[in-house]
Amino acid sequence: LGIMTQNVTIATSIAGIELSTCVYNASGPRTGSSAALAKIAASAAGAVLTKSATLLSQTGNPQPRTWHSPDDKASMNSEGLPNSGIDY
Repeated sequence: LGIMTQNVTIATSIAGIELSTCVYNASGPRTGSSAALAKIAASAAGAVLTKSATLLSQTGNPQPRTWHSPDDKASMNSEGLPNSGIDY
């Protein structure tokens, strides 16, 4: 039997923008500063996903922003888009 080899690509495109890979970060605690985003941009990620930004700075919803079910099988969060504004 011969060994078959096949080149596999995980390249993709989104809205006509070609990405070398479909793998990218999720918006989360490591995307809240320009330094953190620069680290992701320097990685092999296909794109960089940021947290949401509003025109003006806002603090978001009051604490607590998360809820966990008593059996720890479910959770919800409602951050309320806390951010430093688009000019940050």
